[in-house]
Amino acid sequence: MPRRGTHSTRSTKKVAPPPDSELVLLPIRRQTLTGMTADAIRERILRGRYPEGEPLRQDAISSRRKGW
Repeated sequence: MPRRGTHSTRSTKKVAPPPDSELVLLPIRRQTLTGMTADAIRERILRGRYPEGEPLRQDAISSRRKGW
């Protein structure tokens, strides 16, 4: 009798990939660093991380970047 925890819980059954006619290729989303930064700031504004009316100063945002 095998000891507890010594057997694998992974299935050893192999699944064949779908035929080429069924493969769906999705485009890779490419984005510039500027675009990613703008999206991150926009997200933080919408979530209320920056109080309403607070000026968004580049130096202040860059000093807080460790908490992003």
